[in-house]
Amino acid sequence: MKKNFYVLFAILIANLFSAQTELVRWNQNNLTPSAPTSANMTAGSNFSGYGVASLNWGVSFFEISNIPLSATIETNNYIQFTVAPKTGYQINLSSFNLTYRANHPNQQVEVRYSSNADFSNPQTLTKFVASNAGWKPLTLSNFVNPIISSGKTMYIRLYIYDGNNNSFHISNDNMGAAPHIIGTVTADVPMPPTAKNDAFTAIKNNYSDLDILLNDVSTTSFSNINITQSPAHGTITKNGTTNVTYKPAIGYLGTDSFKYRVSNTNGESNEAIVSLTVVDNVPSPLVRWNKIEADPNPYNSKAISDKLTSTLNLTSGDYWENNINQKMFRIGGWPTSLTIDKSKYLQFSIKPENGYKLTLSDFNIVMRMQGNSSKIRAEYSLDKEFTDAKEVLSETLLGTVWTTFSIANFPKPIATEGQVIYLRFYAYSTNDELQIKFHPNNSVGPTFNGILEYNSSTPIAYDDSASTTANDDVNVSVLINDDYSNTIDQLKINSQPSHGVATLNSNNTINYLPAKDFIGTDTFTYKITNAKGESNLATVQINIVANQSSTLIRWDKDDFSATPTNSSVASTKINAVGISFSKATWSTPVFIASGLESSANINTSKYLQFELDNISSSKVLEPKVFSFKGSGAIDYEIRYSKTADFSSGVSVLSSGKFNEAETTYDFNFQPNLQLSANEKLFVRIYWYKTNSNFVFQYYTGASGIEIRGVSYNKVYASADTIWQNTVPPSWSNGAPSATRNAIINTSYDTAIDGNLITNDLTINSGASLKIAAKNSVTVNGKIINKANATAFTIEDNGNLLQNNEAQNTGDITVKKTALIPQMGYNYWSSPVSGQNLYQFSDGYNQATTTGTGTPWNRFFVYNESNDYFVNSIANEITLNSTSVFQPARGYAIRGKNSFPTTITTESTPSKFEFAGVPQNGEYSHTLKYTNSGRGYNMVGNPYPSNLDLDELFNQNSSKIFGIAYCWTNNDGQPQTQQGNNYTGNNYAIYNGVGGTSATYFGYNGKKPNGYASVGQAFIVKTKAAGKDQPLTFKNNMRTASTANFFNKGVDNKASQKNRFWLEFKSPEDINNEILIGYVANATNNYDNGLDTELMSIGSDSFWSILDARKLGIQGRQENFTPDDAVKVGMKASIAGNYTISLTDKDGIFSSEQTIYLRDRYLNKVINLSSGPYVFASNAGQYEDRFEVIYRSLETLGTDNSIKKGIQIYKDNQNFIVRSDENLDNVSVYDSVGRLIFSTKKTKKEVLIDKTKLSEGMYIIKANSRNTTMTKKVLR
Repeated sequence: MKKNFYVLFAILIANLFSAQTELVRWNQNNLTPSAPTSANMTAGSNFSGYGVASLNWGVSFFEISNIPLSATIETNNYIQFTVAPKTGYQINLSSFNLTYRANHPNQQVEVRYSSNADFSNPQTLTKFVASNAGWKPLTLSNFVNPIISSGKTMYIRLYIYDGNNNSFHISNDNMGAAPHIIGTVTADVPMPPTAKNDAFTAIKNNYSDLDILLNDVSTTSFSNINITQSPAHGTITKNGTTNVTYKPAIGYLGTDSFKYRVSNTNGESNEAIVSLTVVDNVPSPLVRWNKIEADPNPYNSKAISDKLTSTLNLTSGDYWENNINQKMFRIGGWPTSLTIDKSKYLQFSIKPENGYKLTLSDFNIVMRMQGNSSKIRAEYSLDKEFTDAKEVLSETLLGTVWTTFSIANFPKPIATEGQVIYLRFYAYSTNDELQIKFHPNNSVGPTFNGILEYNSSTPIAYDDSASTTANDDVNVSVLINDDYSNTIDQLKINSQPSHGVATLNSNNTINYLPAKDFIGTDTFTYKITNAKGESNLATVQINIVANQSSTLIRWDKDDFSATPTNSSVASTKINAVGISFSKATWSTPVFIASGLESSANINTSKYLQFELDNISSSKVLEPKVFSFKGSGAIDYEIRYSKTADFSSGVSVLSSGKFNEAETTYDFNFQPNLQLSANEKLFVRIYWYKTNSNFVFQYYTGASGIEIRGVSYNKVYASADTIWQNTVPPSWSNGAPSATRNAIINTSYDTAIDGNLITNDLTINSGASLKIAAKNSVTVNGKIINKANATAFTIEDNGNLLQNNEAQNTGDITVKKTALIPQMGYNYWSSPVSGQNLYQFSDGYNQATTTGTGTPWNRFFVYNESNDYFVNSIANEITLNSTSVFQPARGYAIRGKNSFPTTITTESTPSKFEFAGVPQNGEYSHTLKYTNSGRGYNMVGNPYPSNLDLDELFNQNSSKIFGIAYCWTNNDGQPQTQQGNNYTGNNYAIYNGVGGTSATYFGYNGKKPNGYASVGQAFIVKTKAAGKDQPLTFKNNMRTASTANFFNKGVDNKASQKNRFWLEFKSPEDINNEILIGYVANATNNYDNGLDTELMSIGSDSFWSILDARKLGIQGRQENFTPDDAVKVGMKASIAGNYTISLTDKDGIFSSEQTIYLRDRYLNKVINLSSGPYVFASNAGQYEDRFEVIYRSLETLGTDNSIKKGIQIYKDNQNFIVRSDENLDNVSVYDSVGRLIFSTKKTKKEVLIDKTKLSEGMYIIKANSRNTTMTKKVLR
């Protein structure tokens, strides 16, 4: 210990006597250093880009040449000085010193330093404009961290620029003016680091990398950064021991701070404070194209750009300006036509780094033309195919003088994560090249300016504007300026315009169609929803102007083809028939028609034809004027028709004689002429009585032969019909149909006015539509409700059907009734989108308040993995106050507190309402499957119409079994949630055979009939192959056929099936129902989808028996035979009188086939087709007492089948002999009297396996005490 003390003391004394002194001087050739004054350090130098020469003009100095002309620093040109301590030592820098002389008054000087070999993260010592007023000293001592520890090197770089071709001098006077460093070299004593306070500026909504260790002192490398106090308005992330990253809270401006300690191998430092100031994000250069290779030069690491590209010839070259050599991009090969050719362009691109959004403030570019002027335009798009381009620079004339363009009309923000901005420039009407000024490593060149911010936590929607003409629609790209991280779950129109209709397109644009003939301003609002939440409301303003006649198509090209000026019009060529047609150039280009008819009459085989082709599927064209400028005193007639061969519908547009001199002609079509979608109009000019030519004047891109007119949406040319407020109300244009739109302009009630079938359906503001119970409205297209949700109602058991997958607009109300006790549950599924889950049943937070509705903790979804009803399933769903019904998912919801505790025949059904946009089209629910014992999924009808369960089963047969379980609460008693411990029998069942009721009291006997009602949820069972597959619901499963939650109703499927229902009634009037059916695809073995077991056995239950299975529904082979028999079992809760009765029957059982019940205990056969069977039973479960048969005992054989207690009959398998007493002997003889079977076992029943006998007649003889019975039977 004492020895170490002396060593440290010696080092301390040595350091105390190590005073500040000159350490090294750079005074040798090429600015190389002399030997350092300390043997414990090294020094060096190098230079890049400059020329360095040693001169002596009375004083020794270094001349620095090749100084850049640029006005900004060029970091590739520098002079570098380096110093480093040797191992075990450190340098403490006091100052860097030199003496200089500038040879131009505006030379720029900057000195930077860094301790990184790649000169990353440099700090600036000084920056100034050097004057040329003689030699001047420069002393720099403001090093942030002057300590150079063992193993580190200090790099100091001197930059000189903007030199105007003049040199720069650095003194080399050996008396002290040469570049040199003053400081100390001391032993590097191992000790913990010293952390020093820092202050940084951060940018709002941006990550900032903070070099907090830059001014910290350590004799060895740093090993750890410990954040001891986090910032209050942001977060800190450590980046190893390099630096830390600060992320301010979104939108925060102001001050913040945090604390830290730093460690090395010798320990931990003191605690230092980092002070932060978060300032606003202001536009700055993001990327500039100023490299000869046309590569981008990024100024912000979060901005990503590609090389400048062109479909033309792109090169770079030189030009001289003020005797200075400059650079430019050169683009040649532009079109000479007067109109733009969008296949020829120059393109810039930029995109934000993932996690960021980009807002452009402007794009700056300096351009000129080489020789003559040109037209230029610019557009941008977020689609590389430019299918939705937006103009940012309208047609402008560019001359030969350098012109600066600052394009600033970009939306905000313009691009979010995953989006790329493409900016294209077009030049045309020129033979010259376009030139763009730039300078390498300078501030001159095409530049995107703007700001980059990290994406918002929730979407932000910005207001939009668009314009259209009267009666014409426009698609508005509302998302183009919105901030939504380029992911969207739903775009919802929140409020409809007052003077038109807004509808969603499949590509997330919004189509606006103004009301007929409306001119003015209209607005609507919308919201965006994605995984991060819901946006604010944004307003879209539409300016509707008068629909003025304008050019639809112009024939102005040398090849006789046309330039369409309307997107609904196709380009067509002029067609000359029987005449010659050519082009020439006089004072202007001309078309010449020659070889014209010379006779006095029109020759219909000689004409010039023009074709107007409406290629739109949604627009109507109204041609107004056929116009051209021509010359030639020739008789003519102009005709037009919609038939290409002019065989019908021909009209004369004009006839007479043209003028000899050039004349502009305008010929007006009939006022009512319309071209519907995909229609064509043909115009023919016939000349006659001439040997001359007719000449048309044209100029490509400017003038020619043209048709002017208007275009508008086909809605206003269709035969729409309006339900109008006449006395009584009536349709304005006949009843709607599958191809005719219906517009409701007053009150419409299907109970009074009848069911509706229509193409599109619109309900105007102030009107109403009610679909009454057992009524329906069928829509082939889309639904637009411009009124409020309560104006469009679907009453309980009403149906709204749609055939096509159109997107609907506007909320509706769907009403439902249900009979539920307070503690009972119902399975619900929403027919509309946007319905809040808790609000549907007046939910309230039971943890903080009380209410009359359903407590929040009694809303459930079904967890397949354990068969429990839960409020949350990990990584799938969590129910809360913002939850909405998911399409096709089922929810179990407890009754409201205001409901009665029990329900009776006098109970009034409770009312419920769904409100939202009616769901339409395809929906799916992902099926879960754990194992064969699980696989139960709760799903639901997603539509505001009934759902055909058989279609659901058939179209998803590979994924689910064809069985639906429907919860009923039919016992009328309060129930708690049962989970997988449920032991009652409150599930009604439906499969391919039919449906059976759940256990019910006498007043509530409901069973599913194959149609799931509106709002109905139910449980299906997944097959192993259906695991994680979508259960798909489609429009073709929808139906208006009568459905019920479980009301019997009329079943139009009954005629297809031979089936019947049996009911088991207890002494307490508790009823159980089973179904037996003889149907297609069934066997007499167990069939999935046709045989369905009871989910559980209640206190009183009833079932049919198949092997060891207890079935609620049993399917038997379709080919019915009256020899069939089906065993049934029962469970009685108490002793008393029970009843088995036939409740319903279909097919053969409703007419010719009688149904019998055999009571084995009492040796009775009861005709259930004639009436119920009442019997006494003790409490218990019985599976050997009853079976269903289809023959009376009298028809089982050819003679009497009952004699003194002996019975002989048969079932599918056996001949059966039974007696009240023990049988002494049973024998079987064939038709010739041979004994083939005999038994003397003493018992009351003998079974003879008839399947082992050949077909034919047999005689059975049975003896019991003094009674003998003989019976002939058939096999």
